[in-house]
Amino acid sequence: MAPGESEPLQAPSDSTPSDSAPATAAAPSPTLPPPEKRSAIKQRSYVVLSFWLVVLLLGVPFWWKTTAIYRADLPLDSMLKWADGKACRPVFPLQISIQADSLQDQEAQNLIRLTQHALDDLNDFSGHHLRLELAPRNAPIPRDDFQTALTIRLKPGTSSSASLNQESAVLDITYPPNHVPSLTSSSSPLASYITNELRATFAEEQSIISYLLSTSSMSTGVRPQGLSPEAAETLSKRTTRSLRYAPTYHLTFSLFTDRGLPNTWDIEAALDEYIRPMLEVLRPIHNFTIDTQVQLYAVPGVQSQVLNKEHLSSFINAAEWPLSPSIGKAPTVNFVIYIGNQTIGLDAETETSQSWMIPQWGTVYLLSQPDTESHVSTATLKQPMLTFGGHLLSLLGTPQSGSLPLRLSTLGRIRSTDLLLRASSTLGSLARLSLALPSISIPRNVADGVSKTMHHLELACADLGGPEGLKHARIAEEEAERAFFEKSMVGQLYFPDEHKIAVYLPLLGPIFVPLVMGLINETKRIIKELKQKALDAKNKKKHIHDGAALDCRVYHPDSFYTEGAAPWKRHAVVFAHPYAPMGGSFDDPLMGIAAEQLRRKGYLLGTFNFRGAGRSAGRTSWTAKPECGDYTSFVGFMAHYLHRLDPFGHRMAEPPSEKTVPPVLMMAGYSYGAMITTQLPPLDQVLEPFSSPDCGSHAAQIRLRAESWAERQTQAVQEARAAMARGQQKASRKTSPTSSSEKSSSPPVAATPAKGKLSPVSGFITPRPAYLLVSPLQGLVTHLATMSLVPSVFARQKPRQEDDAEAKLVRNPTLAVFGDNDIFVPVGKLRAWVGRLSSQPGSQFQGHEIGSAGHFWAEEGVLDAMLDLICDFAGKLYDGN
Repeated sequence: MAPGESEPLQAPSDSTPSDSAPATAAAPSPTLPPPEKRSAIKQRSYVVLSFWLVVLLLGVPFWWKTTAIYRADLPLDSMLKWADGKACRPVFPLQISIQADSLQDQEAQNLIRLTQHALDDLNDFSGHHLRLELAPRNAPIPRDDFQTALTIRLKPGTSSSASLNQESAVLDITYPPNHVPSLTSSSSPLASYITNELRATFAEEQSIISYLLSTSSMSTGVRPQGLSPEAAETLSKRTTRSLRYAPTYHLTFSLFTDRGLPNTWDIEAALDEYIRPMLEVLRPIHNFTIDTQVQLYAVPGVQSQVLNKEHLSSFINAAEWPLSPSIGKAPTVNFVIYIGNQTIGLDAETETSQSWMIPQWGTVYLLSQPDTESHVSTATLKQPMLTFGGHLLSLLGTPQSGSLPLRLSTLGRIRSTDLLLRASSTLGSLARLSLALPSISIPRNVADGVSKTMHHLELACADLGGPEGLKHARIAEEEAERAFFEKSMVGQLYFPDEHKIAVYLPLLGPIFVPLVMGLINETKRIIKELKQKALDAKNKKKHIHDGAALDCRVYHPDSFYTEGAAPWKRHAVVFAHPYAPMGGSFDDPLMGIAAEQLRRKGYLLGTFNFRGAGRSAGRTSWTAKPECGDYTSFVGFMAHYLHRLDPFGHRMAEPPSEKTVPPVLMMAGYSYGAMITTQLPPLDQVLEPFSSPDCGSHAAQIRLRAESWAERQTQAVQEARAAMARGQQKASRKTSPTSSSEKSSSPPVAATPAKGKLSPVSGFITPRPAYLLVSPLQGLVTHLATMSLVPSVFARQKPRQEDDAEAKLVRNPTLAVFGDNDIFVPVGKLRAWVGRLSSQPGSQFQGHEIGSAGHFWAEEGVLDAMLDLICDFAGKLYDGN
């Protein structure tokens, strides 16, 4: 392009010449669906979003609320302490009252002291504390006194003997008078005798309680020395045979016969005489209900005349005999009298020749009676009733030795211990269950039951052995069992987490598959759009802002048309003008003077109008980023224009080699143009988008426009030089000027494919960058010009683009010329800026301050000084090639 010509940088048309269609018919291409409308895409996104909002804001909270597992707070540590025996140690302080009316008080006190020492020395079971006390003289034997476990009545006699009273808890001991210890003696035969009798009396109770403790988790390893493995096995059988404790039992007395007689019996009289007195004694521990029945023609399960051990288990014909089931919550104890001629052919510990006891069920008694007898009298029922009474005591777990009142007293302490241990063990099981299953529900009533259990356990532990202790132990055991077997908890034990998956998957799977797939598709689309936006933004950052047409001029050096002028070494300069809203354009006089000096030095000169200036499209921006894109667009145009321009034919004669020195491309600017120049990225980044751009992109159109204009100007210059050589035409510095409309109407356009990328330019040599800054802007004025109202001093960290843009001024030859009277920029800012850049290691930045010079260089003599500096800087670069 000749000096003075201007041309808007408009992209060539995207259309390509179409070849004529062949005559042969081609296979019809499939019809593609029309592209989806933007409104349809937004509607689909709103539908997916609305569904997920309903799920997340309504469905999930509702599901969470309705399926939340309520777990009441349980005192797990305290529960485990009860289970491990750390909260209560079962101890039974048994009070023994001694009536020694025949002894003096001092003698009696001394005897009690010696006996107590002997008991303490021989006691190998810490659960039993026998405490002796002296009863008042002539005091009656206490009845229903639960504080006193046993009363000992001492009576003088001819020899030592002891007997238990069968109607009360009294042990009568006779002693020779010479066995009474003196006040100074440390031992006594009478004290030893009393000690041995007490130990023998309570030996069975100690064994049973010791066994219960040893088989529970509360006291691992607790076993008295006298409890042998054989004794432990015997106690295990007795415990297995006994009924589980219940506050009430239902007793059923049945009369069965395999014929029609007898059909009546005196059961009520027999019960009143033989059974109910014993039940009255047991009433502090258990309550009983009674019913009776008679069943005729009841055939037993075994027809053998002599029953052996194997026959006993199948004798009860449970399918036909109407044995009463448990009434209410009370367990049933069955007592069956069978009228027949069968006999038992063996004896065992719990069996006689006429009866046998079934563990945890009851007793069967075989009664022989004449066939013609139709009534069973009270006298006939005596032996069966006495047998039933003894077996009932065994089924209840009553000790076998001692008098009945003493056995029942022992039974109360045994039951208290058993209930306390079972309640504590249940608490431990519940605590371990809660820890093992974090997802199990714990209702509030379970926590209340645990609290009640622990409360009654504390009360029971404080009064073990007494009626109140038994009462609280029974309540604690009931509450513990009720809490452990809570219906809602038991049901969840059979539904593990795998069942939840089996329920939720068929229900929610068909719902969530389309929701999830829709969300995934929308997410992919959004990510794709974001990537595209990022790519577009990256392309904008890579110096192609948009497709705005720019008004530009290219001035050729004199060597193109004049012989003897400075040779052209393919150097070029791009000069940017001042701020457009203040009248700046490429026609600025000061910029024109400086640019003309560079052209005379042999540089090809390119100038352009920023958007909003002159005939360039668009408007001046407030950020300077579009103007930076304008500058980089024109630099890309100039680089490819220089590469393709060959006015002397040297490129065709001598193709570029690796030793070819790259030409200089100087990027210059005055005032606002200098500020834009400092913000440019490094030259390699500026030219990167033009290397292999997408066809139809702005970078591709600019590159094709540059190559087309370069070929046209190459031909025009070569023709002009040939004409000069023939003398047919006088060369001129300018080609014939043409109007803008003429140039715009016939720009050289290269056809570009609609798809794909342009290939990289073969043999393209990246120019060496240099920078010229005339009256550069620094400080607050740059923020005003770019609407960046936050100065960089308040910024935490400068962007990397700013670092790269400033680093290029240090790495490449740079000249900054400014005056000390610049009205826009304080000279201190400029001096600090110049000092910072020029002081860096290996810096090629140089700044020159001209005294009395202002921003517009109107002062006398300052313009020449500035031009001298520019010419010297440009000349060194030109001559250095």
